[in-house]
Amino acid sequence: MGRKRKRERVTFKRYFQLMLPFVRPYWKLIVLMFLVTVVNSCASFGRVGLAKPVFDKLLVVDVKSDDATQAASAVPKAPREPKALEYLPESWREVEWIRVFAALADKDAELPGVEVKDYFYMICVLAMFVAIVMAVTLYAKVIVQRMIVNSVTVDLRRHSYRRLVAQDVGFFDRSRSGDLIARVTVDLDLARQSLDHLILTLLDKPIAIVTGFVFCLVASWQLSMIFFVGIPIVLVPVAVLGKRIRKGATRRQEHMGNISDALVQTFAGIRIIKAFRLERAEADRFAVLNRLFFRKDMSVARARAMSRATTEFMYTFGIALIMLIAGSWFIATGSLEALGGSGAIITFFLGLGLMYAPAKQLLKAYNHFQESAAGADRLFGVVERAPVVQNRPGAADLGGVERGIRFENVRFHYNVDEPVLRGIDLEIPAGKTVAVVGPSGAGKSTLLDLIPRFYDVIDGAVKIDGRDVRDCTLESLCRNISVVQQDPFVFNSTIRENILNGRPDASEADVIAAAEAAQVMEFAEQLGGLDAPVGERGGLLSGGQRQRLTIARAMLADAPILLLDEATSSLDSRVERAVQQALDRLMQGRTTLTVAHRLSTIRRADLIVVMRDGEIVEKGTHDELLARGSLYAQLHELHEQRDAR
Repeated sequence: MGRKRKRERVTFKRYFQLMLPFVRPYWKLIVLMFLVTVVNSCASFGRVGLAKPVFDKLLVVDVKSDDATQAASAVPKAPREPKALEYLPESWREVEWIRVFAALADKDAELPGVEVKDYFYMICVLAMFVAIVMAVTLYAKVIVQRMIVNSVTVDLRRHSYRRLVAQDVGFFDRSRSGDLIARVTVDLDLARQSLDHLILTLLDKPIAIVTGFVFCLVASWQLSMIFFVGIPIVLVPVAVLGKRIRKGATRRQEHMGNISDALVQTFAGIRIIKAFRLERAEADRFAVLNRLFFRKDMSVARARAMSRATTEFMYTFGIALIMLIAGSWFIATGSLEALGGSGAIITFFLGLGLMYAPAKQLLKAYNHFQESAAGADRLFGVVERAPVVQNRPGAADLGGVERGIRFENVRFHYNVDEPVLRGIDLEIPAGKTVAVVGPSGAGKSTLLDLIPRFYDVIDGAVKIDGRDVRDCTLESLCRNISVVQQDPFVFNSTIRENILNGRPDASEADVIAAAEAAQVMEFAEQLGGLDAPVGERGGLLSGGQRQRLTIARAMLADAPILLLDEATSSLDSRVERAVQQALDRLMQGRTTLTVAHRLSTIRRADLIVVMRDGEIVEKGTHDELLARGSLYAQLHELHEQRDAR
């Protein structure tokens, strides 16, 4: 079946590549969010920046020694206009509020006639303006962020479902239902969380951090250099712990898949559990799986807690180190002017405190991304998988069936060491019925599965009207084939909707005609009509009713090829007669291949094929095979004895 390709682990770069097709349609929203985030971040730090003119203009207090204070007071300072006015047009320089605003940003600027109260009013007005900008941009940022994340999540969920149902039947045979459910629910939710962290944090918070860095640099570049040199020291342990989080989260999600599979098995087999009193054994088995999940989750929690503790320690230690340097400088020189002055230092620490929250959230988001990327890894393992069975390049539409079906030296196996079909040669003329019989494990159902390409042959070919089915589009192939199985599956909807699955665009008259032909109307009227619900997996219907419903679905499809896989073997004789009558109507004029055990079905076949160990050992009509006295005659005798009982 081909070598299994090693799947690439979802790293940051890989995640971006995978998510880009889903994010690209919303690039305008991303640009808008970026602009709004920049304005919001600037407004946030601008609010803190108002502390500097408060200390420089309102609370004019500089911490100096007594001698320095006396020396400064002895020499009066000459008034100086703000430097910013030099870059403004001549007409603007005389506007009072512009002059006051420019003076706020210049510590040493003094304007004649401007009093402290003027600075005070300007600061209050600026604070109110900043509050409005922050509120508006914060609201806009949250709404746009949620719109992006929710839109991408909806697209990803739809794409994941489509990719999952597009997989070949062999994929589902090899996969556990619970694990697949976990991948498209729990793992998809983790992939959404990854997107949350990327859009809401990894894009938002770096803007706040860069803005904060510029803000602190402007306030005091000396202190900024001291603090930001220590950032790599924090990143090293965070990166190491992030890898531990990813590894533990991947194992945890695998155990979650085991738990989901256990639940699916429990719900599907609840009657067996009850009948054999297996409640305690199943509960104990579930408890073991639950405990294993708990252990893996705790390993992730420990790594996450260690990362947070390291971040808290390094930040607090860094603040203490800067305070030690600033205090030592003041003790040695008696002045803080070399570090920017008291207003600049206080503003620096306020900005540093405001920058701590986004920095902390960014590191936390990094850890969460490592954790949720495990879910993305498992999800994209399904989404990226190319189905084994798919349209060949140049595949053409199968218009109809005129000559019939032919198997040419067909070989097939699920596992290389266990061949299922060995050199099958069989022809089914159009409009004829061929019955396939044989002991269990002979390969009968597999023979049927190769026609609609549930699986592809390993060697040889299956042809319809001389064309290899692999050269036909899957859509046209399935449009020409109807399948009725031993275990009839119906969806948890109404009788009408289940019939319409055969041909969704069918008219009401066609639906009623199919229902009457399959004898569905007999029980539908008792249940309340065609709009009556059938329950999960048809739980509100009997086995015979479910089978007749699937026959009505096949009748509405009106496909020229009909595949019957032991469609009546699980029914009692009374119900079988009703179902067989419906099948007889369905088989009229169709090319039919049926796997059957019931003698009534076998006798009516135009040709009977007897299989054993993946090979055809006999062919002929019912009377011809009985006359030979070989395997078919033995099987016939066994069935007669069973029916007699």
